[in-house]
Amino acid sequence: MFVESKDISVVIQGPTYILDKKKRINIINCVNSIKKYLDGAKIIISTWEDERIYDKRLSTIADKIIYLKQPSSIEYNGNNNILKQIYSSKKGIEQVETKYTLKIRSNFILTCKSNYFDVDDDRINLSTWVDGFVYEFALFCLPDCVQFGKTELVNEFWNVNIDEDDF
Repeated sequence: MFVESKDISVVIQGPTYILDKKKRINIINCVNSIKKYLDGAKIIISTWEDERIYDKRLSTIADKIIYLKQPSSIEYNGNNNILKQIYSSKKGIEQVETKYTLKIRSNFILTCKSNYFDVDDDRINLSTWVDGFVYEFALFCLPDCVQFGKTELVNEFWNVNIDEDDF
């Protein structure tokens, strides 16, 4: 069954701006790619309260923006970043009201509308068909870059008992 865009909420998780050694990425590119390939989908951004760089522009192109308190007890070093990803993904997914959810990191963009949206209602599609930073392979680690499925399944996947105090 092919899912129509109007039945999808896209949860974009992560910072609004990334300055990498190789290039600069901003969340506007991610939002614009969603609007291009999933016109009519709801867009929910889940980021940190100190990420208001594009606040005025984002508020005109996203349906909802969630600014979360940035956990101050840990600093990013790659390994402990997963707690932040879980927390902000979960908070964004909790806002979804459509039957299907696409969870995507803010440093990725959609490059097409493919059969990725031809779903089996009993599983979550995990994919790497987006354009973005190359991430290091980790054995036994599910990719968090892009996930698509019924909202109840995506919510169950990210529903880890974690809150700000766990940082």
